[in-house]
Amino acid sequence: MRNGAKNSEVLISYAHSDAGEAGFVNALAKQLESFGVGTIAAPVAGATKFDEQLRDALTKCSLLLVVLTPKSLESPAVNFEIGAALGQGKKVVPLYPSAKTMRSGAARPFRYLQGIEVERQSPAEVAKRIANMVAESSQEHGQRELQKFWGALRSSSGVTELD
Repeated sequence: MRNGAKNSEVLISYAHSDAGEAGFVNALAKQLESFGVGTIAAPVAGATKFDEQLRDALTKCSLLLVVLTPKSLESPAVNFEIGAALGQGKKVVPLYPSAKTMRSGAARPFRYLQGIEVERQSPAEVAKRIANMVAESSQEHGQRELQKFWGALRSSSGVTELD
């Protein structure tokens, strides 16, 4: 599933053996597209060029959405994707299909990340929250880039304050 990006893209990671989650992921991707957010499906573990596909996906995405289920928490591929995203400084947002998973001990490492409990929300409601996160993240990124620009300009010109 690779939808054309309009403003930003998110990478959606989930255990592909979770057949029940595939429907949710597809519905979420369609709703995200309606909010102007493109989606990238995480490459399937074991696929040829998995590393290259994951690197490309992480480069393009503004954040990683992880559907946390008991199967995904045990999935080496999902855990690798999370580690690679965090290593690149990407924002990781856990999606909890059930409150039981959210409270489980296995999900404990994710409690410090802003997650979304999706059990009682429609894909449209979840997509709207994610689209807002993407917009906020984009604004923060723009502000950081502007600060870098002004910092470089000041250091190259010897100016310490702007008039």
